[in-house]
Order: sequence, then C-alpha cells, then structure tokens
Amino acid sequence: MRTLLVTGAAGRIGAAFVRANAGRYAFRLTDLRRPEDVSQGDWIIGDLSDPDVARAGVAGCDSVLHLAANPHPLASFDQLLPANVISTYTVLQAALEAGARRFVFASTIQTVYGHPVIPPSGPDAAPRPVNLYGASKAWGEALCSAYSHQGLSCCVVRIGAVLHGSGRRWPRRPELAKEIVYEADAVQLLGLALDAEDRPPFELYYAFSEHPDNVEHVETARRQLGYRPSVVVWPPEQAQGDQ
Repeated sequence: MRTLLVTGAAGRIGAAFVRANAGRYAFRLTDLRRPEDVSQGDWIIGDLSDPDVARAGVAGCDSVLHLAANPHPLASFDQLLPANVISTYTVLQAALEAGARRFVFASTIQTVYGHPVIPPSGPDAAPRPVNLYGASKAWGEALCSAYSHQGLSCCVVRIGAVLHGSGRRWPRRPELAKEIVYEADAVQLLGLALDAEDRPPFELYYAFSEHPDNVEHVETARRQLGYRPSVVVWPPEQAQGDQ
C-alpha cells in the first residue's frame, strides 16, 4: 500500500478525499488543526511554511497531494504568503529530497480568469489571474514545472467551482455552470492524477463536471486519465430555493 501525504487534510476536499479512499492508501495527514470527522491516518499538526514540518510530513511518503492553501479570492499578500507561496515551495522541496514519486498540486480555475473565454481553449493555457489568490496558485503551477525538471513527477489540477456534499451551493449566474465540479468528481480526478505515475513529468488538467461548454477539458482528462465525471444539471430545480 502506498503512503500518501495529504496536506490541508482538514479542508473539505481533503477530508472528502481521505474518506473516499480509506483503505487505498496509508495516509499521512497535515493541517493546522485536526478535524473531528477524520479518524484515519497519521496526523502532523503544524505550519508547512516551516521546512521541518514539511520534511516530517513527506518523510516515508511515496506521493503527495498538496491541497493546503488560503482559498480566499480577496486575501492579501501577507495572508497568502505562508500558506500559498512558502508552503508550496517547502513541500515540493521536501518531496524532492525524500524521493517521492508523484506530486499533485491543487490549483484553481482562478489562475485563468483573465482570459476572454473561461475556461480558455487548450489544456495548458497560460495563467492569467485577476487576483492575488490566483497569482499565488500560478506561482505554485510554475514551481511544479520547475521541480518536474529536477526529477519529481508533477501534475497540476485546476479545480473549478466545487459543490460540496449534496451540491446545494449553486452559483447564482447560469454562465458559471460550466465551471462546476461536484465534490466526488474532484476527488476522483485527484486520485487518477496521483495514480498516473507513468505520465509525462509535468501535466495539467482541469477538474470540471461535464457540461457542454467544457467538453474539451473533460475529454482530455477522460482520454488520458480515465476520468468519468457526472453531468452538470442546470438549472438545479431542486435547489432554486437556495439561490
């Protein structure tokens, strides 16, 4: 059984990934706190911007799923610096030093919000963020590319607008439906990215659920990784009262 480090394991995607893959990996889990609803794994509580915490987290792990981040679009540079900039570097460096085989970086669709069409054509469109959060994730994508040239197999996943649990937090504007990814689909694609160790040393995918306006990106992940997402239901009649 492979040993997998999941950073940001107390977050919603991290906790969902651990629950969905119980028994599939030996989990090493890190975050600033331990949630009550995640009982699996060997936990390390600490700040990953500290290189010693990052090295302790990666030690003995075959692969890394790096989810830890400040996800707020309006966050300041000082708020983003430790979690999104420094920590991404320390975990990548620790993974390289420890001989990890695979590193999957959870990025965001917000890295490309500056393009005239969202999502932009092509699976590896250049970053064009419109806020510091997106810029911090673009930095992480660039770091993954750099470390892939040093021998660490890296995969970037630009995650869309995640609908958690029952999927009742719908976007208010119908044009955003193409950016939706159901929580289970995000978890599925992250797992497929981790398993694809025989792929090129650097790859980039978009995590969307299936919609007529994101077919290109869904088909790329389907063809190359075996991704099988759900189809986005719009309008969500069952959730109209929650708008």
